[in-house]
Amino acid sequence: MLRYDIENTVAVHVTRACNLACWLCYQRSVPSGRSHMIPERVHPAIKWLGLPNVTIYGGEPLTRPELVRGLLRAFPDKGYILHTNGTLPLEQNRDILDRVDVLLLTVESFELEKQPPSRRLSRVQLGNLLEHIEAYGDKCRIVHNIYPAGNDESFYDTAERIGLPVDTYPMVSAGEYSDMPEWLFRKMGTFDAPVSKPKLRLLEDGTLTRDMRGVYNNPDVPLPCSQKCQECLYKRRCPFLMFPHFAHDIIAEMGSAAPWFCRVTERFTQETARNA
Repeated sequence: MLRYDIENTVAVHVTRACNLACWLCYQRSVPSGRSHMIPERVHPAIKWLGLPNVTIYGGEPLTRPELVRGLLRAFPDKGYILHTNGTLPLEQNRDILDRVDVLLLTVESFELEKQPPSRRLSRVQLGNLLEHIEAYGDKCRIVHNIYPAGNDESFYDTAERIGLPVDTYPMVSAGEYSDMPEWLFRKMGTFDAPVSKPKLRLLEDGTLTRDMRGVYNNPDVPLPCSQKCQECLYKRRCPFLMFPHFAHDIIAEMGSAAPWFCRVTERFTQETARNA
């Protein structure tokens, strides 16, 4: 599998369009709507950056497969990582799926009835997702979000049985610790901060940024960070490392209340130290 990291990869946002409508997606707060990549702006920026790897990102990038194919043709020597929800028919994009080196599939549950309330799938969409896993399991990594409530208790056991590596991301969203199910803490070994700082991104119009929303767009200037996060003893394991600006905005919104991802990180760190 392709070796890539945050230093040698740029995330290219092909589109903001998506075939799902997840309640907690950051796209719902983005004013630019269903914009798509402008190759005449984005391709020169990729060439100028000169990084060896490209993450193909959305929205759902496979809703605009012609833009993805154009990217693959323009830079045939790059390593490619495709972020997808895997719910579109596999056959219509098989050439893309065959070409990319790593497939990052967002999976919240392998069962229809256990999808979180904020991310409902149809039976057909779940079938498409499982077909992607079966066909491309050798280059799949699962991206799994956890929520203040509505998580699938059987998810990690199923992923382990199938043999799929999982990266867990606590949603940086409003919600309090009391919403967090106790069972999740029995699976602490699966929970960590997969990325240590914000990714370099090219938005659809060629804007170079570390903010996927396109709000804070100077990649050479640190993103806004809450004083609370800066002083936190547990910040080395917190999703704020990847999304300091998201955490900043949520903490400002919630005032004195502790966001659930703060308390989850605190408990995870304490229990990991106890079990070491």
